Amino acid sequence: MELVQHPREVRVLHGHQDAQNLFLEAYNAGRLPHAWLITGPQGIGKATLAHRIARFLLSRVENDDAETGQGGLFGEEEAPKIDVTSLDVDLDSAAIQRAILGNHGGLFTLEVEQGGASKEIRVDDVRGLEHSLALSSAESSWRVVIIDSADEMNRNAANALLKSLEEPPERVVFLLVSHCPGRLLPTIRSRCRVLRLMPLQNEVEEVLISGGISPLDVGGADIQFAILAAQGAPGRALRLHHAQAESYYQKIVTLLQDLPSLQVRAVQKFSEEIAGDAVRWDVAMYMLRFLLYRTVLQAAAGGKNIKNIAKDNTELVTGEFALISQLLEHYSVEKISDIWEKTGTVTIQVSAVNMDKKLAFSTVISEFTA
Repeated sequence: MELVQHPREVRVLHGHQDAQNLFLEAYNAGRLPHAWLITGPQGIGKATLAHRIARFLLSRVENDDAETGQGGLFGEEEAPKIDVTSLDVDLDSAAIQRAILGNHGGLFTLEVEQGGASKEIRVDDVRGLEHSLALSSAESSWRVVIIDSADEMNRNAANALLKSLEEPPERVVFLLVSHCPGRLLPTIRSRCRVLRLMPLQNEVEEVLISGGISPLDVGGADIQFAILAAQGAPGRALRLHHAQAESYYQKIVTLLQDLPSLQVRAVQKFSEEIAGDAVRWDVAMYMLRFLLYRTVLQAAAGGKNIKNIAKDNTELVTGEFALISQLLEHYSVEKISDIWEKTGTVTIQVSAVNMDKKLAFSTVISEFTA
């Protein structure tokens, strides 16, 4: 399976110009908030934007005085202020290359190590950050802290971070990446300026190509499925494509085709298949939610009949329309929405407390027969 680039290694951010402009407006006004909460769906580019902002600030060491309109050393007339219009920096400079490699003295990152034993950001991680910030950094005039994602902080870590946000060190900017900002402490949210990223439209294919997909392959059915299922989040589209999400969507549709009855042995077999691998588990749960999302959309369009469903849509996998029709025939929209919500909650619980994946999937599927 191909690996997705770490956000700090991504050299180009496609789209999200409104969010970038909001940050630049604050910077140019000389009133840069010390903490930013970058929100939006997972895979939409939040961490990539955070690292782009970090590189911008870390590059200010040479040009900060001119851009903020400060006068010269000998009292000359104040230089005219020059507004910065882009977050672009020289990616090949030595300092920025260190930032891309993750060893710049002014860049601090808190994140859960992929494949590590811990599934959360702990209080010791935040205290270690505080100790590092207490040391002076001569490498740049700004220091930047990226927390990716803030949703993965446990309660003690969040409380420890709150102290730093309440009394921020001078010229330190905190960038908190959050997929579910509602899970954060209200006191943390209140101390951050929000940058909300919206789903992309035409840029998704560009991101896939920059992520290593051949332009000739972008039009393929499997990649187009990933783009549609990702709902405007290019990072998610890459992950879904690499994980062969379309095959899991087909398996889920087949698994549920007899609803409101279920083949218990088939459910057990599928839960065993996905429980042993974190990627398979995440993809399967996401595709189940995607099916429920497609079903609710169809209900909103006012059609239970399979002919009406087929009229304005394209069936993504064999049997999808028939299953959607069955779901709308046997369950209310409220019930389907409740299962969608339950699936999201269980997915978060599995990630946070290492809940048994096989049991978790069976618990969600049992909602159809409850």
